[in-house]
Amino acid sequence: MAIAINGSSNTITGLAVGGLPDGVVDTDMLAANAVKLAKLGSTTGKNGPILQVVSVSKTDAFSSTSTSTAQDVTGLTINITPTSSSSKLFIQVHISVTAGSSYGGHALLLAKVDSGTTTYPFRGNATGSSTRATFPVSNQGNTGYPDVAAGSFLDTAGSTNAITYKIQHIDESTNNTIYINRETHGTGGAGTCIGTSGITVMEVAA
Repeated sequence: MAIAINGSSNTITGLAVGGLPDGVVDTDMLAANAVKLAKLGSTTGKNGPILQVVSVSKTDAFSSTSTSTAQDVTGLTINITPTSSSSKLFIQVHISVTAGSSYGGHALLLAKVDSGTTTYPFRGNATGSSTRATFPVSNQGNTGYPDVAAGSFLDTAGSTNAITYKIQHIDESTNNTIYINRETHGTGGAGTCIGTSGITVMEVAA
């Protein structure tokens, strides 16, 4: 079919797919949001685009004494609703933390809540009676100064439900106090400091 240009309707007919020479269509000619994820092709086995990023920061101090039942750390909870159940969720965590004894006595857990079910996908293996933790907590030689617990984790969404990630704390052995974003010595006085903690989650197409 011959190429025909219709000036009255501003249309071109008879042009085969791929008939335009290289360089004719550039980025500026594409409408905003015209290229959808499906047009990018399969991302299986390779890194896909970042679909969304959510983040939460905790800038106030927290302390708590718990038992062997995991307890939430106030302000370190984040929610994300994946666009696809096959998406990967890249999680970054940093926590300013210390405990009230040189023996630690506490551990931190990264919990995942999906449809009301809580799981712990990132913690140590079951070994004897050891506490299975994401981050062990120490007292830095009984000085009372906080250390930074940090890590990166890759999870699979598994659903398109709203998913919650949160930090919890749990006793290792005896009742003891855990401190987030502060020293054991207290807050507000000269020679003390307040730190920050946070969670960032990125949805990666897969």
